[in-house]
Amino acid sequence: MLFLAVFCGFLAENQREHIIEHKREKKLMRSLVEELKLDKSNLESIKLGFQNTFAWLDSAFILFNEPRLEGKEHLLAEAIFKGSFWPSITFTDITLSQLRNAGYFRLIRNDSLANAIASYDTRLKRQNESQAPITLNSQLLDEELVTLFDHKLVGLIFQQQMSTETSDSIDLSLFKQIKMVSYDPSVLEPYKIKLKKIWIDYKMLESEYKRNYIQLSELLKDIIEEYHLE
Repeated sequence: MLFLAVFCGFLAENQREHIIEHKREKKLMRSLVEELKLDKSNLESIKLGFQNTFAWLDSAFILFNEPRLEGKEHLLAEAIFKGSFWPSITFTDITLSQLRNAGYFRLIRNDSLANAIASYDTRLKRQNESQAPITLNSQLLDEELVTLFDHKLVGLIFQQQMSTETSDSIDLSLFKQIKMVSYDPSVLEPYKIKLKKIWIDYKMLESEYKRNYIQLSELLKDIIEEYHLE
């Protein structure tokens, strides 16, 4: 009888742990769904940001190829500044970090879904790693603007750029006052080449965001179906 009582107690405790873990699993998945929805919304809204960035950068390249820049300095400055106002996203990974670092992946009973979540987690980490050098290169290129334009006005425009959410919010009157430091092709050409490299980096980043969006959307659909979430 004593053995039976102990055994039944063991079964009851084991069942209780399963119930608690299932509740924790569903709570984590509900939290993950909310974070994925937020990231999906951000990715949808950033599409226009990329379009604006490429449009301004393309304008800058056209101006760089002009035979004479005198009288067009303000147009070039505006195109470069607004083209460097590149869109980026800080992806929400609070729940993913919990799953990864606290060993909660074991709570996900559907192995296929667990693998899909782990794959997405790996993509986000790779995304952050690839985005970091782009940010650094963009900052270095911004600093080199003092080789092209008057450094005082460059500083004022930078201050505005840092305090606004969109490139269109920058005061256009500042651009009209700006002057070139040099029209020498030996100064302009290296900067144009570096700007083209940033254009390529942005294109690669845009492609990564598109792939993120596809994987995120599929994962979101699978989690909602698996756990019958709204």
